[in-house]
Amino acid sequence: MEALMISVEETAGTLGVSTKTVRRMISRGVLEARRIGPRLLRVPVAGLAQTGRQVGNWSPSS
Repeated sequence: MEALMISVEETAGTLGVSTKTVRRMISRGVLEARRIGPRLLRVPVAGLAQTGRQVGNWSPSS
């Protein structure tokens, strides 16, 4: 079974941050991401809860 994956833009909207912030979080290892093809990034929804902290309007408990 494949994990549910969302785009960088959808992740930014969910977390209430910019796409640049999401990309920085990915590069720092705060968020997990998978590269699909040469340019496309997808973030597993389960990875959002693994951040363990509130970011913007989203928290792991919501």
